[in-house]
Amino acid sequence: MYKDIKKRPAVKTDGAFLRLEYELGVGEGMVNTLERENLWLYLILYFAFISLLAFGAFALDKHFAKNQLWRVSERKLLLLALLGGAASVIVAQYILRHKTYKQPFRSLLLGALFVNLFFILLCFVPAVREGAIAYLEVLLGV
Repeated sequence: MYKDIKKRPAVKTDGAFLRLEYELGVGEGMVNTLERENLWLYLILYFAFISLLAFGAFALDKHFAKNQLWRVSERKLLLLALLGGAASVIVAQYILRHKTYKQPFRSLLLGALFVNLFFILLCFVPAVREGAIAYLEVLLGV
């Protein structure tokens, strides 16, 4: 479909787990920068870590709210959600019954969840990745 886009080979490094095969990999995909077998492991570890961190920050904010102490800012909670912890923050909202009706926090949290899902689709679904690259090319006039 996008055969007019040329793949430019990059320098390969021996022994490193980061093996660059293409600068822009439309056919095989952007995830060629990491070995495909390890990518799942790295993403699972990243999302597990950021999710635990986000859940912990949310629980800490609930504890501080009950005890009328200094609170964790909504900006920090939303940043953790945007970085990959949106699903765990949504779960924490209902488990801890904290910030379940607060607007615009709920809407922004839902937006962060969609950004997280789009990132995962971008990494693993070639059609989404190719569509995003084509959109950016049109947008940038490349």
